Amino acid sequence: MILLTLHLPRLFLLYGPSLAKALGIHGGFVPPATPTQTRPGLVLGGVTWNDFQVSSEGFVLLGERAGGGVVSAVQQPAIHIRTNDAPENLHAVAQGSVTVQGPTCAPKAFDYVESIQDDRNTLSIDTEWVFEPVEYIWTVNGLALTPAVVVIGARGLQALDYAGTVKVALPPPNGTAIYGHSINLMYSVGGRTLRLYARNEDANYDIRVEVRATDALGRRFSDAVNLIMVGDIVEFGQDYEDYMDACVKAATDVVNKKGRKQGKVEPGEPQERWRDLLDAVTQQAWEGNVEAQALVPGIMKAVGLQTVGKALSTQRGVR
Repeated sequence: MILLTLHLPRLFLLYGPSLAKALGIHGGFVPPATPTQTRPGLVLGGVTWNDFQVSSEGFVLLGERAGGGVVSAVQQPAIHIRTNDAPENLHAVAQGSVTVQGPTCAPKAFDYVESIQDDRNTLSIDTEWVFEPVEYIWTVNGLALTPAVVVIGARGLQALDYAGTVKVALPPPNGTAIYGHSINLMYSVGGRTLRLYARNEDANYDIRVEVRATDALGRRFSDAVNLIMVGDIVEFGQDYEDYMDACVKAATDVVNKKGRKQGKVEPGEPQERWRDLLDAVTQQAWEGNVEAQALVPGIMKAVGLQTVGKALSTQRGVR
């Protein structure tokens, strides 16, 4: 933890022996009366730290910030992953009609347009009070990514090939899972930036990206994000949305009729509504609500056996 105070026009920073070592200062502490010594400037967090004094409590660094301003009293060193999703080559490939049956509702056919795209995602690192140079190690689903040898005129992409579960978008709302699919995820990694290039042939799949960092003081930090690589998209008209809204509302009313859960499921995106309804149905089913149990087959037909089975297992696990 770093303690900062503002004393215009100079900022003061108390730090321990590890920073002293990083600055090339060795040996024990000396009395506070030691004269100020001048060292080359160290730029950190927009402040140029250019002088220090040694005291019995540690090192007092003195620095200047252009334009002044207030520095937070407590600063925690950390790293954060930022993501930027920019898919390419989106185009329609098919159209047709599919029959959907929501819980409590009669089956109904809806027209759709199916499109594919090549998903692209750039991940970068923001740092707070981390000392350069920093070593970064990236992983996807626990598999380490290797920096490519830079070749002039080439993008320097590498391939991460593995077998996993992907989903095609049809039928709605949860699509169809394909197990053991050969996924090919291209990437380029260099320092604090990772670029991912998914192919549309792999449809839709989840990945977990993690980065571990070690700074110049030997301190270790990490951050992680869950991403959905999207290559297969199905779009419906407003009639499909209205139908689903009515089915979810009717099923939610049934579940809440006798359940202990207070209030109604809040409206949201279609997938959010299905998750809320699934949680409510499985919760009430495990608690013995006969009407909720009767909804389970309809939910299975709508979102798939695996999704419902996972939700039921989760409810069982918390009891």
